Amino acid sequence: MNSKLFDWYLKLTTEAEVQGGGIQLYVTTLEKTLLKLDFPQSLTDIIYRRTIKEATDTDVNNAIFDAYQLTTEERNFILNDRRVNRS
Repeated sequence: MNSKLFDWYLKLTTEAEVQGGGIQLYVTTLEKTLLKLDFPQSLTDIIYRRTIKEATDTDVNNAIFDAYQLTTEERNFILNDRRVNRS
């Protein structure tokens, strides 16, 4: 899922970050990822609207945050790309 939440989660849970900030995805990485698959129709609709350029990335991010019922504090934490220090 192309969203700030998914990007943040993968960077938090995987060591496969590559140069430029991207993530090298492997099947094993995705198998361990906790994905919500029973999304409301409204999320499907906003993603479709994004593919035809009637919605923005921000709209998609907000819809995904809503689907996971994230608080304002949690949303800001993710949007500011804060990471847990694993040292």
